Amino acid sequence: MKLFWTLSVFLSAEVLLEGLAVRAEPLQKTSQQADTTLLPVNLDIGAREETSNPISQQAADLVLLNSESEQQGISDSGRRGVRDSSEAYISHNVSLDRVSLQTNLAVAAEEIEGKSSSNTTPPSLPPQVPTQPSKPIEIEPSFIPVEFVLPSPAESFKISPDFSIEPSSFSQDKVRLEDVQFSVEASELVLKANAQYKRIPQIIAKERLPPFFTAVPLNGTLVSHLTEGEFSTGYKFGNGVNENFLIGGLYAVKSQIKQSISRDNIFTSDQTGLYVQLKTVPKRREITITRIDPQTVNGLQFQLSFTGSCSAAGRFNVPDPNAQCSLTPALTSDRSSIDPDTLQTTRIFQAGSFGDVVSPETLRILAQPGFQSIGADEQVVGLDLFFPNTGAFEGNAQGNRSALNRFEDLSNTYTLGLYRVRQVYKSNAKKAVLGRTLHGVTEILFDRNFPANTLIQGAAQLLPDVVPKLKGDPDRSAVTNLNQSLIFSANNTRLPERSFVIYQAGYGESKHPQRSQKQEPGAVFNSLWLGLSPVADRVFSIASRYAVLAPSRITSAVGAEGGAGTTGTPLSVLSLVNLDNTVRAIASSNLSNYYTQGYFTFFETDVNRITTSKLVESVTYYPHISLTGNTTEPNRVIRYYGGFIASPVPKAYLGVDYSHDLQKDLRLSTSLIGYVNPDRDYFSKAESRIEKVFRFSPSSSLSLFGSFRYVFDRIKDAGNGLYSNPVDNFVSVGLTGRIGPFSAGITQFFDVLPSSVPNGTGINLSVDLAGRGSLSGYFVPQRGVTNYGILASLKLNPTPNAPTLSFSWNRATFDFGSDAFNNALNATEDKFQVLFSFGSPSNPFKAKA
Repeated sequence: MKLFWTLSVFLSAEVLLEGLAVRAEPLQKTSQQADTTLLPVNLDIGAREETSNPISQQAADLVLLNSESEQQGISDSGRRGVRDSSEAYISHNVSLDRVSLQTNLAVAAEEIEGKSSSNTTPPSLPPQVPTQPSKPIEIEPSFIPVEFVLPSPAESFKISPDFSIEPSSFSQDKVRLEDVQFSVEASELVLKANAQYKRIPQIIAKERLPPFFTAVPLNGTLVSHLTEGEFSTGYKFGNGVNENFLIGGLYAVKSQIKQSISRDNIFTSDQTGLYVQLKTVPKRREITITRIDPQTVNGLQFQLSFTGSCSAAGRFNVPDPNAQCSLTPALTSDRSSIDPDTLQTTRIFQAGSFGDVVSPETLRILAQPGFQSIGADEQVVGLDLFFPNTGAFEGNAQGNRSALNRFEDLSNTYTLGLYRVRQVYKSNAKKAVLGRTLHGVTEILFDRNFPANTLIQGAAQLLPDVVPKLKGDPDRSAVTNLNQSLIFSANNTRLPERSFVIYQAGYGESKHPQRSQKQEPGAVFNSLWLGLSPVADRVFSIASRYAVLAPSRITSAVGAEGGAGTTGTPLSVLSLVNLDNTVRAIASSNLSNYYTQGYFTFFETDVNRITTSKLVESVTYYPHISLTGNTTEPNRVIRYYGGFIASPVPKAYLGVDYSHDLQKDLRLSTSLIGYVNPDRDYFSKAESRIEKVFRFSPSSSLSLFGSFRYVFDRIKDAGNGLYSNPVDNFVSVGLTGRIGPFSAGITQFFDVLPSSVPNGTGINLSVDLAGRGSLSGYFVPQRGVTNYGILASLKLNPTPNAPTLSFSWNRATFDFGSDAFNNALNATEDKFQVLFSFGSPSNPFKAKA
């Protein structure tokens, strides 16, 4: 197996999309065995931290993945989180055994104090506060906001409050010193370290440690000391999207844990790891909406000549007193210059001027029947103007129904990163401290900010590791039981989504529980995160053109000609002329010697008016620094954070999240975040959710919930129907029930807020196939778009990393209202995805026997 992962280092990487990547959600242990873990029914890459962003879980737990850029707040940490069975999800279960951390040291019984932790577990922030509904998860890199992703097998494990994780303590098994096998070098180390250690640092066998203690989030993927590698590849196609091949994975180059006990009774566990990660991420997205409206274009040909006494034109020096001059300029439309898109004439020639003397030969030609403008010696007289488009009206002889087409063209790029992970846990008789450090270098191919990002990443590798200091007590033994509060708090850290870590340094501490306490003390963890986050530059354009369907047809034609002394019916013509800065009116009725021609031809042309709306999103990664912290107590979590993204238009933000278990199975969660210079992926919002779960048995439950979201500075989508996951406000209530492997959810939305999800009902149904797959269907109403589809997966065995084949189909119907003839104006888009994934070991989140 090691050989395979070595050979496939460039193929193994974290699951390609954020959705494929295992999201490190806030962690909590529940007092009951967790219900079947269900995967949220939603989609979009997408992308959001936008975010997008942003999975946005909505009431009936129809979840939205915002494509588009990082969505801040609680939804950040839980966008792709796995929630409990009280919500409508597709079954995709994995369980954690009750595990104990083993020191693998010869720790005598008298050296151990406080051997058991309280059964009360600190809560965590929920995967997210409710957000609007959406479609199932797709397998494409997420935009700012975000496409849809099917989970990899290993993704089923989340550090989430919805798993029944009950790590008890470090094992109290006695390991006789003579049973530990030392090399010669180790024996020498023992002699040198006797003055410093009671038990020298030793590398611990991996099977003796549970992943609860070692799980660390890395760019959206959760890795443990058991992780060896993951691989995923997929193919996306459909009638509304271009074809995409996707690949990703993760390879553990090195991972080990050393543990020791110092002479002053400090227990230390030092975890290190080196990982290579490959990801497919979005580079450019182009959404094109083409609307075809049948129209009829009106046209006009205007022909006029007016000749008369030259004195009327101010020409008094003409030799022949009976000569006639042109009382109009000579203008002729260039029919070869007609713009085929607009049907407008773009050029008019002037072949003669007002007052030109008209020869007798030309006058005789003008007097011939029909309009004549070219006389003797190619002399041009009068106006011959052609206007093919003087206006249009809806409908034509070919039909009276408009049509729409929507197409999405996604271009991806690849990232290759090398990451060092170090986590140092120390414990004395009174408290435990934890230092977590990540160093990373990520190369994003074809990124426009590549030089600056590379320079910053190189300099950040010099930043120090966080090795917490702790005073010992030679008279009191270290507590080697795991302080769960501290682990929960560390994993409640808010990390930007769809981002790549350059440097993360976190420190936390918590007091040990005392035997007299009924619940564990709380913990505090603060962290600095420096990394690269995506920012989308969006350009919206709209253009229209005509497509001619048939030759023009004449609808009417009139004309007349004649003059003084002729038998024709001359027109009465008035010519206004600027002579010597004076406007003069020349009327044919005032002339005794003149000749006029006037002809008008009206015609129609059947056309299609084709309007193309286009949105182009170009993603660039910019440095992002974030300061975050949280206080995790047995029944509530407060998380606070702020940050700055150094994009061309800088973005700064502050936010706070709060989660409170008001009583058993009753939780209130709320989030508030504010942005400077918001966009569609990073915006200010408030959201909240309250939920009550009724558990009837280990395999049956019912949950009732209510939720809302309000965006303060929502950036309106350019045009209608461009996004399949609009950033909407919402108010909703719903319920979710589960009986055995079956689950169903329903959510009712109320259109009471501006720019809100309209009144409608969302539905979700799913069934778990005995741990070897799942099948689900969903219906999600949103403003301007309705989504429904199917998700299915089959696994070789029930373990998370088992070879898994997944399939999804999503149909999105975009509502553009109606056309001029009251016909419904819709565009339908079908997307299909196939994903294959596997990893090693079969379950990196289960302690080995």
